[in-house]
Amino acid sequence: MKQKTILVSFIALFAIVLALSTVSAFAGIDDVIVNDISVHPPVGGKTAAGEVSNTIPVEVKFTANADVSDVRVRVYIEGYRDEISDSSARFRIVDGSTYIKRFSLELPSTMDLDEDPEDLVLYVRISAKGEDSIEELYPITMQRDLYNLGLLSIEAPDMVTAGSVIAIDVVLHNTGSERLDDTYVKVSIPEVTERNVYFGDIASDIDEDYDYIRDSVNKRIYLTIPSDAISGIYNLEVEAYNYDADVIAKKQIVISGVEADSGDNGDVEVIDGNGDKTETSNTVLILTVILAIIFVVLLIILIVLLTKKPSEIEEFGEGETSYY
Repeated sequence: MKQKTILVSFIALFAIVLALSTVSAFAGIDDVIVNDISVHPPVGGKTAAGEVSNTIPVEVKFTANADVSDVRVRVYIEGYRDEISDSSARFRIVDGSTYIKRFSLELPSTMDLDEDPEDLVLYVRISAKGEDSIEELYPITMQRDLYNLGLLSIEAPDMVTAGSVIAIDVVLHNTGSERLDDTYVKVSIPEVTERNVYFGDIASDIDEDYDYIRDSVNKRIYLTIPSDAISGIYNLEVEAYNYDADVIAKKQIVISGVEADSGDNGDVEVIDGNGDKTETSNTVLILTVILAIIFVVLLIILIVLLTKKPSEIEEFGEGETSYY
């Protein structure tokens, strides 16, 4: 917290120097409104309060001191993995005219905050081609929700087979500022199967009074897929909840009703749309073909024998004389 205080003091000093150096700039900022709160001037203005993950409106009002083309206004917050910024299109300003540009910023999530509350800096920059940029800094104080749950990780298979049991690994984290008692996780495939598991009490990671309770809990949940489940694409839903907070996440999962035997006989079990099972065998098919071929060969041999026997008898009667 001491470092944050030093940072805010430095920002205030920097803002004073910047204000003195931009008197003759091509434009001057008249007002900055954050979440319906005026925070201008940078020194002596109010500090806007922001709640995690909220999208807040930012309005910048300024007056042109010269005729300038190719002007752009940008608002942003630095220091986070995902960029937090918004900017206007390029436009032209006319000396003496006042302009208002409106923006939306999505504030950091609870997971991005190191402290509660935490001080951030909003940068407002007006730039133009061939001109020195104008930039002012405004403080924003971020606050966590009192009660909030976060699903840090969900590991589950993408494809399952009807009649099987699958393992789902869930990591649950308390992302609020207060302890959460009696938390549960419900894992379900709507209209197919579901299961509720008790996760217990979870402390806040900034609450030092509960050292004996972890701020995150991970468990493996086993979910049974009914044998009569119809093949298709479903949503696997993981919902964490207690009396004060809840969060839900979804993952696509495919249920297959086809089970293949890894043996040599190539048997395949097929479940049709009505859930009825039928079995076929590649071995039976091969044997049927072989028997059909044998039958055809025997039939041909029989026909040949029947056609040759009369001819042989006739040749014996005409070509030879018996002396007996």
